[in-house]
Amino acid sequence: MSNTGRSFFDQNFIEEVRAAVSIVEVVGESVALRQRGRNHVGLCPFHTEKTPSFTVSPEKGIFHCFGCGAGGDAFSFVQKRDGLSFPEAVRLLADRAGIAVPAREVSPAQARRQSRQEELHRILELAAAHYQRSLWAEAARPAQEYLRRRGFDREILERFRVGWAPPGWDGLIGTLGKRGVPVELLIDAGLAARTDDGRRVYDRFRGRVMFPIGDSRGRTVAFGGRLLPGSPDEDRAPKYLNSPETELFSKGRQLYAWHLARSKIRERGAAVVVEGYVDALTCHRAGFEHTVASLGTALTARQGRLLLTQAQRVLVAYDADAAGQGATQRGMDVLAGLGADIRVVTLRVGKDPDECISQGGREAFADSLDNAQDYVEYRFGLAQAEADERHGAGSARAAAAVVEAIAPTLATLDSPVAREAYVQGFASRLGVGEGGIWREVRAAAR
Repeated sequence: MSNTGRSFFDQNFIEEVRAAVSIVEVVGESVALRQRGRNHVGLCPFHTEKTPSFTVSPEKGIFHCFGCGAGGDAFSFVQKRDGLSFPEAVRLLADRAGIAVPAREVSPAQARRQSRQEELHRILELAAAHYQRSLWAEAARPAQEYLRRRGFDREILERFRVGWAPPGWDGLIGTLGKRGVPVELLIDAGLAARTDDGRRVYDRFRGRVMFPIGDSRGRTVAFGGRLLPGSPDEDRAPKYLNSPETELFSKGRQLYAWHLARSKIRERGAAVVVEGYVDALTCHRAGFEHTVASLGTALTARQGRLLLTQAQRVLVAYDADAAGQGATQRGMDVLAGLGADIRVVTLRVGKDPDECISQGGREAFADSLDNAQDYVEYRFGLAQAEADERHGAGSARAAAAVVEAIAPTLATLDSPVAREAYVQGFASRLGVGEGGIWREVRAAAR
């Protein structure tokens, strides 16, 4: 496998790392392998299968799956398994082998940018620690009671590093200021803001339960803050407040709890995607540790590709009142276009996963996941119900409306075979010719 242009590492260093690691041991951390002749075989971690088609060759230092086609060396395996870049995979395996990573030759501008980002990471970690300490102070008793009522014990709160931002205007600014953190860097990290006249700087998060958002390595890059019910600011402030976009954070690139859920997603061959922080915590607490949250936005291609590094099946369990929203559907269309097997979860109890589990127990949510509906079929059902109500069941206008609504979703599918099967099935159910549907699909694709 060629690494030309993919990394700043010297090729000799890459080969040293490659020679120092055993691909059987690296793969064996994730796959139960058994020896068969000179090779080792097991169930592929990148797609669901019952008969082993995944082979590792220790002599050649490569793996290959005859089922899904995945293959490569130890570097590409940890890239795909952990959602890492090539340089990150090299660093990980070098650390594993005890090989010192050579310093990168960078320009002065690159060195300044790297130093600045490291400083922003440090500041965000200091803030996360400050919020965590604040949660267990006597003054945070209302926040503790709120979280206890939601069913969260200390173990789950510490696992997710949940904290509390006290209501004062400059508590974090003062605390980190004593650690030598400049106000301007707090602003750049999304932790502080200036008043409109620019004369005063204040803590962005005040009187909120804090949920740190981590990158793929678990480093804090942003926060989400939840206002307590009954707060004096409840009528004039948003219930949830997220960090702004920064050098380290873009809400279209990250998934909440990704670093905690990634290995479980790979093990189960599926990811559960919910909307909010509390939904994600509740799912993990109930044993659904393959759950991530989409940070309250429509899923992006970047997030979709991240999910697909670990599993093809994505179970979308958004709030019941949000399932038909356009942004939600566009996000799922993005996943469909990437080749994901998307299922829409209809909750058996409650309006969101948190309520479903709290009111119906983990069994109610497990049953909802087990009965999740194929996304394209779900979209067809929504479109048909709406068209029947508006134009009359079985009418020509209703059929036309359904085809117009479902065509954009069909156009996004990456599999021609799947698209053709859906067109045939929908044409039969609507009593229309396939040609009309194909014309709408082609128009939508354009």
